[in-house]
Amino acid sequence: MKTRSYFVNALVPALLGLILGELLMARLFVLSQPVLGGMTFSVVEILGAFVIDIPLACLSAFLLTRKQPQIGPRGGILAGAAFLTTFLLLIALMILIRQFTSVLDVFGLSDATTTAMRTAREGFGGLFPVMLVMIFVFDYIFCMLGGLVGFHLSTDWHTR
Repeated sequence: MKTRSYFVNALVPALLGLILGELLMARLFVLSQPVLGGMTFSVVEILGAFVIDIPLACLSAFLLTRKQPQIGPRGGILAGAAFLTTFLLLIALMILIRQFTSVLDVFGLSDATTTAMRTAREGFGGLFPVMLVMIFVFDYIFCMLGGLVGFHLSTDWHTR
């Protein structure tokens, strides 16, 4: 199995995730900040994982399994992980680009995220990096499970 096929099938859902993230996440941060305070960042990130990351990991595995039904359940899990890796790389690229221009920050996601992270860092103190790692691991595990679901949905669809 070529690694390239995992990332090619993850690219379209990852781009869709960037669009959905821009549309939803900034608004979630702004609406939640007054109520949740220091918990805004973690709650919105976990909600984003359930609303955006996991369904798109499922879609990524579904697309890959439709093209290569022989990949097996393990391939679906890897497709979910490849989706999240591709998605995180695109987010990192967007953060890098936003350092030079504000044209891409149409919905104010950078400002909202910065405020939420600053508040969380103040609230969690030295445990803030631990919380980030835990959210990161949570996201990967659930995206891998989403990939497994996508594999099973595709194989069930394929057998009909």
